[in-house]
Amino acid sequence: MSSVTSCHVFHRLCPLCNKELPRRVRRPSYDDTGKSQGTPGGNTRGAVELDWDKSSASPIPSTYTQSQCSLADCARFEIARSTQTDRYDFAMASEVNELMELMNCIKQFETDIGSGNDEVENWRQCIIVSEQKAKKFAKVKQKFLCGLRDSEVEVSKLREKVRKAKKNFDYCDKQVTEYNAAIETAQCEQDELERENKDFDGIFLTIERNIVESIVKAKIQIYKEAQEEKKRIDGKLGLLDSVPSIDRSGAE
Repeated sequence: MSSVTSCHVFHRLCPLCNKELPRRVRRPSYDDTGKSQGTPGGNTRGAVELDWDKSSASPIPSTYTQSQCSLADCARFEIARSTQTDRYDFAMASEVNELMELMNCIKQFETDIGSGNDEVENWRQCIIVSEQKAKKFAKVKQKFLCGLRDSEVEVSKLREKVRKAKKNFDYCDKQVTEYNAAIETAQCEQDELERENKDFDGIFLTIERNIVESIVKAKIQIYKEAQEEKKRIDGKLGLLDSVPSIDRSGAE
């Protein structure tokens, strides 16, 4: 950014009418592109120096006296000064335009900086919000991880219970298989016992018939023996009955 300074105007008094006249105007010269080639008040290379005493626009030579300085001469001085002032105003207007453009650039730069600051602030707020969300997400993640660990512990316990239940089920299945085998064996034994029972029933029936027959035969035999014994007893009684009658007849 080039530094811009205002033109320097050196004034002096008119030697004739004692008026204040511009003696020398130093301003920067401009090329075709409108860029300054010299800096007034500093580097005077490329600057245009105007001297009212040496300029062709000056209508009064330096040998004029106050009596020779007429109103027309002062008017010509004023016209020349106005012309030079217009040139100076044009140069100043160009510099003012450059200054305005520079100010606009500075304002635009400040606006861009403000927008950048606003954008940075927005990004900072977004980063803060993102950090807060990340913290919340970390807390939720930690909570989920704790729940996951608890779930894994519960799953491990359930797996252990399932393993024990499966073991018990296998044992029960084995027991049921053994019970079924025992039931089948008992059923076979029961069938065999039923068959043997039927055989025993036949044997018992035969034995019962034999016993009944033996009992009947024994009763018949006893009855026959009792009849024979009775007959013998009756015979003996008959003999006994006949003996007393004999004894009584002999006594007589």
